[in-house]
Amino acid sequence: PKPVPLGGKKVVVQEDFRMDLEHIEGYPFALLDLPTYIVLDPETKTILAGTISKIIERLTHHVFPDNSAHLPFIATYRSFSTPSEILELLISRFNIPPPLDKSPNNQHLYQQKIKTPIQLRFF
Repeated sequence: PKPVPLGGKKVVVQEDFRMDLEHIEGYPFALLDLPTYIVLDPETKTILAGTISKIIERLTHHVFPDNSAHLPFIATYRSFSTPSEILELLISRFNIPPPLDKSPNNQHLYQQKIKTPIQLRFF
């Protein structure tokens, strides 16, 4: 089945924090965490299987990153992808869309709770 975007928005949820992000055509991380796209171990929440974009999203997640999957992913990605495809997805993930609400307070929360944690996962 082909992944279906969430009605034009990427919704980010963090405990009691929720934010709608601008829709960017072709943004590969605007999908629900459905079993069609990603399968997580119910106890440990580690990745068992998933689409490439969902695996990268989980590896760089702002709240629930799967740190145990980094090395297996790096060791095996060439069996199901190419370096250029992974690089394109990483660049896209690093450039997460801005929030719909452009108020200064919301921009600060977005930067602090979403964008910065995602971008720090790259280092």
